[in-house]
Amino acid sequence: MNEFSLATLKNILDIEDDQFSEDHIVQKIMEVHRNFTYSRENIKVYHNDLSLAKAYALFYLPTNIRKLPFVMNEVLRRMKFLPKLKLQTSKLSFHTLIDVGCGPGTMSLAYCLWAEDQIQNHGLPESWLPREMILVDVSLEMLSLAKKILSYFVPSIQLKTYSHLSQVPKEEFQNALLCFGHSLNEMSIQPQATHSQREKSFDEKILEQAFSFNPSAILMIEPGTFEFFQKAKYLRSQLTSEHNYQIVYPCPQSEGQCPMAEVGSPFEKEWCHQILRQSLPPDIERLSQQLSLDRKIMPMTSFFYIKPQQQQGNLIMKDPEAELFYPYRFFQETKYSFEYGFCGLPPSNYINSKDGTRTLELMKGVILKRSMSKAEEKLHKHQSLGVTLMRRSEMESELEWKKISNNSSNNSSNNSLNNSKDWQWEFRVKKISPKGDYDV
Repeated sequence: MNEFSLATLKNILDIEDDQFSEDHIVQKIMEVHRNFTYSRENIKVYHNDLSLAKAYALFYLPTNIRKLPFVMNEVLRRMKFLPKLKLQTSKLSFHTLIDVGCGPGTMSLAYCLWAEDQIQNHGLPESWLPREMILVDVSLEMLSLAKKILSYFVPSIQLKTYSHLSQVPKEEFQNALLCFGHSLNEMSIQPQATHSQREKSFDEKILEQAFSFNPSAILMIEPGTFEFFQKAKYLRSQLTSEHNYQIVYPCPQSEGQCPMAEVGSPFEKEWCHQILRQSLPPDIERLSQQLSLDRKIMPMTSFFYIKPQQQQGNLIMKDPEAELFYPYRFFQETKYSFEYGFCGLPPSNYINSKDGTRTLELMKGVILKRSMSKAEEKLHKHQSLGVTLMRRSEMESELEWKKISNNSSNNSSNNSLNNSKDWQWEFRVKKISPKGDYDV
């Protein structure tokens, strides 16, 4: 992935240094940041203010652009690991990328550069690179900046623009990748209410319509907050149960309720998220320090869904020899281990007594340091959160399971989940596979 420095973006956007000094950029970004965090009634001010839109592009594009490659690389790791999932996803064809709330084109640009690299160097099917991009944003200023940036980096891809998702014709969704980058967060979605007892919001109706048009895949990269995850849980239920989408990332399987959605569970206040750890170009890092905004550690909530061409059951769990454990939270490093909260399936010989199935559970995972070299241990300390742990029965890795309690919904007065009575299962990674790729 290219590094996007201030100088590069200024050149593309025809911004002169005397027009946009660093002090001027800092001033404008502080105004945008205040509107996003403290004065949300003014959040749309930058839509029609070219100077604010330019400042936003100069700072937030280079600091957000690496989120998408992180998520999509995890999607590819799961494809490589699960043959039946790979067979299905290899058939995907993205003629069109629809970028909702495109801003300066961050998601579109990130996806195209990622896909080009994967096609050239790692054998990704060429059908994954779109021939057309549809940019959707209420801000004409943002659309103008996005067209400049995308025309510079991916000039061969046709661009279309709309001011609202409802304006995008139905036929554009065929063989499309529908992307949301920090845009669902701004929509009126109220999962806490009982939808059958109220009128759906305009945004909810438009999303329902877009999902019913059956895009081939849906990618969401949104803020890594508890508040947004409430929306994400609702959308997860809608997409999997009403629109027959399959989750490829981050959930270890699509079927069944998210274990964080169970009312009254000690995990009800948890939320699924990732944390990207990255380095920044020197001039962007200098801006971050002046703004007192840490953009090297980036929490996010991401999902990738696909629409199977044929209903084949759960694609991920069609491989009974595969085990996936998704780390949704890092707890602590001890002298002997790294401790995480994981989402995954319990041991294969365990059947849920409620319905006779194996269902997703939240569990404590302990990765023992003795399974790592000193270099691997150092690398692990700086690893991003959200890298799936994978294991097959034929691997040389070892897992040791421990049953902690018989009731995962045991009420606890202690909000800290680093408390054994809140967990039903704990597993210990005793040996990391020498094959690499962070398999366990």
